[in-house]
Amino acid sequence: MGFSPTRLAKLSKLAISLTVYLSITTCSAGTFESDRSQYSAQRNRVRAFHFLCKATFGPTPEEVNQLALEMRRRGTRAACEQWIDSQFDLAPSRHVDTIQAMMNDHGLPPNSEDSIQRYRYHAFYHNAIAAPDQLRQRLAWALSQIFVVGDDQVIFVRENNPDGIPNWYGVSAYYDNFIGASDGNYRDLLEKVALHPAMGVYLSHLANRRAQPALNIFPDENFAREILQLFSIGLYELDTSGRLKTDANGNLIPTYDNTTIRNFARVFTGLNYSRAQYFGWGIPLDLVSPMEMWPQYHDTDAKELLNGVTLPVRAETVEDGMQDIKEALDNISSHPNVAPFICRLLIQRLTRSNPSTGYIRRVATVFNDTNGNWRDVVKAILLDPESFRSIRIRRLRSPWRISVTSRGTEYSRMQEPMLHYLSILRALQPEVTYNGSPSRWFMMRETDQVTGQSPFGSPSVFNFYSPNFQPPGAIRDTPGSRRLPDGRIYAPEFQIMTPIMINRKSNSLRYEMLEGGIEYVFWSATGNHIPGTIEFDFADWIDRMDEDIEGVVDELNWLFCGGTMMDSSRDAIIESFQEISAEQPWLDPSERFGAVIYFVVSTPECLVAE
Repeated sequence: MGFSPTRLAKLSKLAISLTVYLSITTCSAGTFESDRSQYSAQRNRVRAFHFLCKATFGPTPEEVNQLALEMRRRGTRAACEQWIDSQFDLAPSRHVDTIQAMMNDHGLPPNSEDSIQRYRYHAFYHNAIAAPDQLRQRLAWALSQIFVVGDDQVIFVRENNPDGIPNWYGVSAYYDNFIGASDGNYRDLLEKVALHPAMGVYLSHLANRRAQPALNIFPDENFAREILQLFSIGLYELDTSGRLKTDANGNLIPTYDNTTIRNFARVFTGLNYSRAQYFGWGIPLDLVSPMEMWPQYHDTDAKELLNGVTLPVRAETVEDGMQDIKEALDNISSHPNVAPFICRLLIQRLTRSNPSTGYIRRVATVFNDTNGNWRDVVKAILLDPESFRSIRIRRLRSPWRISVTSRGTEYSRMQEPMLHYLSILRALQPEVTYNGSPSRWFMMRETDQVTGQSPFGSPSVFNFYSPNFQPPGAIRDTPGSRRLPDGRIYAPEFQIMTPIMINRKSNSLRYEMLEGGIEYVFWSATGNHIPGTIEFDFADWIDRMDEDIEGVVDELNWLFCGGTMMDSSRDAIIESFQEISAEQPWLDPSERFGAVIYFVVSTPECLVAE
């Protein structure tokens, strides 16, 4: 770009430590001009922007304006509730359908060469950016980080299948359960997760056999442990508000022990691929259809589960084997821990990292009252009063202006790196081309090297980061308020925001903003690489920036920060642009504007979701 190290160091101060920004003290998020006639509309735009940050992969200008208008007509809560209902009424944009449509457009058979497995990532990014059912897509991403399956198994990258459905469709078909989750409840989803072959392979209960001690064969306990620890009830008993219960001696109360795990492992025996010829293998190898019961491998003896429930001795039949599994899932789903445990995780993924006991209790109550109906639970999360209390909006006089103030760490969260990245793309509403022609598909490369995250790319069943992660420093050293379940402040997303990842994401954003787009490739039917581009249209801003840099930065502030950029960030960006223009007038206008938009999207206000 022609920027000196000194210049870059000076500009980089705009993206200094988020930990400072995320202190527990109240932080000003900035002011902007207004008057009596504008106040209501601008306040609604701020509220609409922050609501959509929680419910989509990032708000577009049209979505913000439309929701803000409905807020004016109906009121904030009623408008948001209508938006939620309309989103759930949309047909689900499923990944497998998107993959097939993409490959049909490109003339590719589904069981083509190994490289075609990339289409499962293309489908994810396309739906995240362009699918109309944004709430379904956003909820699916949140649920996929609770019921985790990674795609690092060798079997997930093999392409051939006699049915014409490649093995690599498996994880996409698994993910589609979350796309359609809002049409059912927790118990429905738990069964789909437990019986899906992708989960069966990932946590090794597919082809799990009943014990044969003489042959040193015992049921695998992997899935049994994780369905309890991560997918349902957690390690210790909770009250409805998410607080840990204690016994008479003040000790935490475990929800299960090793004997419970062994008994649940015995439940999940006898499951095999659908239509398989052999137990544990067979042709066709079906990684899409639910697993089937092979009763001769299922443990038919009695099993003691949670809360003293005992499954009876069963007959060696398909029906009895499946009845064992269904009653075990009923036993898990009815545990009182499920509501506060799952609701806290889902609140963290959608609205804030540190939900209060009242927030958890209200959502958990809805969960219990509706048998875990996802539509009702998500609506309770997004419409809870605390979801709207992350910022204060005030009207000031002399001159007339609006002040937006953050309420601090306990009311916000740092956006996951991939959410931040995709929200920038959605805000810019880019055009897509390949071979110089228009395309409807966003066929991006995996983002793991840029953001530390990619679809199906969690390094373990424990997700990309722990819900209880505390970065060293102020957050770990400062006790939280009494509102929090255990009095601690957590910042989960910081676990993957390492110095290396920050540098990679910053470099990638800087390059893409300077270049005005993202290059990508896809595979043709003949195996050739065909280039494509996701192009940003910066022309209007570039034409205006020299005469009205203040107005341009204000527009970018609304686009990426919902009008909440701190005054200090705004002033620094404008000042730096003016100095660059004066000292290096030979720089290409696109480079100068690329620097401006890069630093806008790198501000704390763009990274932190209020």
